[in-house]
Amino acid sequence: KVNEEVLGFKEAPGRTTGEVIANPLLETLEDYKVDTTNGKLRGQGYNGASNMSGVRQGVQAKVSQVHPNAAYVHCQSHALDLCIIHGCDDSIIKDVMSKVQEIAFAFSYSAKR
Repeated sequence: KVNEEVLGFKEAPGRTTGEVIANPLLETLEDYKVDTTNGKLRGQGYNGASNMSGVRQGVQAKVSQVHPNAAYVHCQSHALDLCIIHGCDDSIIKDVMSKVQEIAFAFSYSAKR
């Protein structure tokens, strides 16, 4: 059974290097006793920023050192959003996409909706 849940939010202490972000992430998995044994942590999804996706120093690289079965995949929602925003020079289309994103966030983050 695949399960995805938000466990919480943590502030990065000053710097946003892969290691600085990866350490609290891994600690949170331990704090919530997420069972990552026997290769159960199978995937990671982040944006394409080098501090997140970097193959040597990014968060995905640091997590993969501890959990080698956790394959990194660029977040497809973020990739689509970037394609639409960068592919559209028309300000009306950009405004529409911004509104669609605001509506999606409102539904995603509201328990009542």
